[in-house]
Amino acid sequence: MKYELINKPNKNFSTIQQILYNRGIKENDILHYINLSDEDINSPLLLGEDNLQQGLNILINTIKNNNDALVIIDCDCDGYTSAALFINYLHKIFPTWVDNHLTWYMHDSKQHGLSDCINFVLDLNPSLVICPDASSNDYDYHKILFEKNINTLVLDHHLADKISKYAVIINNQLSDYPNK
Repeated sequence: MKYELINKPNKNFSTIQQILYNRGIKENDILHYINLSDEDINSPLLLGEDNLQQGLNILINTIKNNNDALVIIDCDCDGYTSAALFINYLHKIFPTWVDNHLTWYMHDSKQHGLSDCINFVLDLNPSLVICPDASSNDYDYHKILFEKNINTLVLDHHLADKISKYAVIINNQLSDYPNK
């Protein structure tokens, strides 16, 4: 298959440079994006120290007590990737717990968050529901889970109106994290 990149401002752009340009990176900044350094890494504490600590405590207590947890997997590229990284990381440090106490749910269609699977979650009744890449705005579902004594940990990057009263939400859009 033969293809040609369109709208090239610079005929010497590589494919990756063109993609970055198409994503809104200014031509003068492209080389910096390709050659990042440690100075470009933001502190994770900017995501909110209290939320990070709360999320860690909920997760560690669930693992320490051998309670069950459920990961809701969004059916898109960042949903699959974030869930796989999270599950594989947990398996690396807590393999027995993951093998015996961690379950995941994959949406049947282009659903996101908790809307289409709340009954599945309630039937399963885990101690913790983890939502990577979704659920920041699922306030009503957070409340339902909270009322059933099910903790909810949201690890997200999507725009949200506010932080939920009934879930721990770690989201760069709802914090001082500079990279939105």
